Amino acid sequence: MNRERDLTTLELLSIGIKAESSAVELYERMKKMCSSAQDVCSKFDFLIGQEQMHERILRSAFEKKFPGQEIKLPPKNLVPMISGEIPEEATLKELFAVAMKAEELSEQFYNDLADKTRDGSAQRLLRYLAGMERSHFGLLKVEYDAIEAGAFMDSEDALEGQHLMNLGP
Repeated sequence: MNRERDLTTLELLSIGIKAESSAVELYERMKKMCSSAQDVCSKFDFLIGQEQMHERILRSAFEKKFPGQEIKLPPKNLVPMISGEIPEEATLKELFAVAMKAEELSEQFYNDLADKTRDGSAQRLLRYLAGMERSHFGLLKVEYDAIEAGAFMDSEDALEGQHLMNLGP
């Protein structure tokens, strides 16, 4: 590994904390834009909670590794963000496409950070977070595919028997 590319654990954790708080802001913005399909829009609530949990994990790791030290976050998020790519009047499908791209970028970001440190515990934490971002992508992809196929239904439709098919005896 090239020593110039190594990041300290302190830097890694600070960068990750900033990235997660930025992800929360992105999903909160997207949730506000999601005016219809309340059941699908609730996925943004789940993702907000997940990103907040990631931030808590990173803050906890920071406090354990650097007790009593103040967290100094980078002035800007170092993760490539896509917030500028959200159209003002985005459709539900567009929101999910942007969210999927954000999760892909976050997974790549955490894997890249893991490659830039020699700290084994930091690498494990960063790989864990990369895997979580991959799972978020999967959740979003299922919803995106359903919207794209025209198979989207909310709980009211399901309760009324809309869009249901009997496949068994």
